[in-house]
Amino acid sequence: MATIRVFINEVPLAVPAGSTVREAVAIHDATLLDPLDGGRAYVTDGRGITLEPDASLHGGSILRVVISRRDRLREPHADA
Repeated sequence: MATIRVFINEVPLAVPAGSTVREAVAIHDATLLDPLDGGRAYVTDGRGITLEPDASLHGGSILRVVISRRDRLREPHADA
């Protein structure tokens, strides 16, 4: 199976050629799928442009998973 190299949150990752953004995120860290699917996270490319989860990737793609700030505000504070 042919693979391509992509970067997610600065981590290099080999994914199958033809992978989507969502599939690459799942390979990188499956715990990010729930926030992504629930609208509490989104993915941008290296230019900061939001990508759809079903967008196809190419070799060298740079992705950043962004968790909504509002979601983080609901988490208990470590000092609380």
